[in-house]
Amino acid sequence: MKLYKRFSVLEDGCLIDDFTGAILWPKEKDGKEYHIVSDGKINQFWLVESLLKLKEENASKRLQTAS
Repeated sequence: MKLYKRFSVLEDGCLIDDFTGAILWPKEKDGKEYHIVSDGKINQFWLVESLLKLKEENASKRLQTAS
C-alpha cells in the first residue's frame, strides 16, 4: 500500500521511502507503535495498527475486483 504516493507500508509495520530507499522504523509510546510522516505539507501521525489494517483492506479490495 502507498502512503502519500511516496511511502510503501511493509508487512512488519515499517515504511520504506520509495524515493530514497530509506526504511522508517516505527517509534513506540505507551505500548503503541506509530509513524510521523509528511504528506508534503504537514507531518501526519499514523498508528502502525491503522496502517496495517488499511493495507489489509486495500489488498482484499484488489482481490475482489480481480475476481
